Amino acid sequence: MSRNCAALAGRVRHRRREDADRMFAGDSNRMTEQYDEIQKAQTEQLPWYARLKEYFLPKVQPPANLAVSLVQIAEPRSWRFYLIFLCGFLIFSAIGNFFFALLQNGFAGDWPFLLRLCGSCAGLGLLAYMLFLQEWKRQERSLETSLRMASVPLNAPLRSDARHYRGLITAVDLNRPDAAITPIKFHTNIELSDEKRLKYCWCLIVKEKHIEDKFLDFRMSLSATTGVEFFPVYLNSGSDVHEIYERVDEIYWNDISSKGLKATDVVTDITPGFKTMSVGMALACLMKYDRAVEYVESDKKMGPPDLTSANMVSLDINFFVKQKKHLTRQT
Repeated sequence: MSRNCAALAGRVRHRRREDADRMFAGDSNRMTEQYDEIQKAQTEQLPWYARLKEYFLPKVQPPANLAVSLVQIAEPRSWRFYLIFLCGFLIFSAIGNFFFALLQNGFAGDWPFLLRLCGSCAGLGLLAYMLFLQEWKRQERSLETSLRMASVPLNAPLRSDARHYRGLITAVDLNRPDAAITPIKFHTNIELSDEKRLKYCWCLIVKEKHIEDKFLDFRMSLSATTGVEFFPVYLNSGSDVHEIYERVDEIYWNDISSKGLKATDVVTDITPGFKTMSVGMALACLMKYDRAVEYVESDKKMGPPDLTSANMVSLDINFFVKQKKHLTRQT
């Protein structure tokens, strides 16, 4: 009897294991199909040159230099890249004509013409080199760079070389708005003409209950004393870096132009808000060379930050890589 029970229990366990394996295989297949559908939908939303990369590069076995080169050439670039390519084409064509003329005439050709041809090649080469330097400076930022910081005290007198902005982008915690009020007052309390004073402020605010009423009180209390016009930018989450990045990027592309401002007239203050909000705002500014970033530096040795003795720190993000190093897993 006990043997029959043990055998029956063994068959039941085996059947359950088979059912679990079959269920897991079905779930795995469904997850794979859903993943393939998501990948296909994302690929269809990509531009044509990015879809070309997705189509060729995973299927090409090393070496894939030719495929990579063709795709990179097809990818849109700035007008400097195409101008450099045109200069190089003209230079190599002129060099070919130079040697063809020498060989055709037995090295007894029209030397004034050949000298003018050499001068044209040198001029085109110099132009291409200058354009290359400009394009290299505007390349994507590298992790191995040093940021130059210039500290400006909040209560310092106006300096002739001080940089002031007419627009401000910052995060605002309406329950504790002191960190956001500090940069606003810094850009409005100093002695500036009306053309240079802070006029517009875009506030990144996380959605919560009665948030519109709180923002209305915040705007009315500051607009009367500073003369700044405030615009709310509501976020679904304060921890979604991608959403914060997109909101700040939309402000730079759409909102500031409607106020007659340029990107160089606006600064992003990353002091208030969560760390993820600061990261999203900083990333949106680092992707473009004409977007300024600042933060409020304060003494945090004892208790909360002392904003009365804080310094306004401006980050110089208009840099380029001077030396590229190979990164390893240890670094």
